[in-house]
Amino acid sequence: RTFIALCIVSFFSVVIWSHFYDRLIYIPQQTESAEAIMGNVNLLLLFLIISLFILFFKGEMIAGQKRILEQKNLIEEKNKDITDSLLYAQRIQNAMLPSASSLESIFSDYFLFFKPKDIVSGDFYWAFENERYQFVAVGDCTGHGVPGCMMSVLGINLLIEIVENK
Repeated sequence: RTFIALCIVSFFSVVIWSHFYDRLIYIPQQTESAEAIMGNVNLLLLFLIISLFILFFKGEMIAGQKRILEQKNLIEEKNKDITDSLLYAQRIQNAMLPSASSLESIFSDYFLFFKPKDIVSGDFYWAFENERYQFVAVGDCTGHGVPGCMMSVLGINLLIEIVENK
């Protein structure tokens, strides 16, 4: 890159110098055909420098696009793995929450609104009935997402242990 930049700067410096000051190479009795040849040589050199510049950066752009595509594919794969894990955690969490039929058997009239912010939630509800009592709990554990889900599963298990077993 430095070499190409140096070539471009040198070329334009020589062209500008030759227009405003004495020529670097003095050719006595310069004819119109010699000036035309020098002009064509300058154009050819300019074309070669620009072509090399374009070829170099085209290769860099293609390599950069390949790296971007590889990183995109890696991110998509990781995102799919994470989403699959979260969906599995959601199934586990939903299995621990009381079903609609179990809530209907405990309460004759109720409503339930449970909408997690993420796929899994730190919020939970729980209900239990025995011969003497009906228990209902609504919990909001610290955090959301996976940490909150872990805490809600822990909270449900503790309620089951306390009420059903103790």
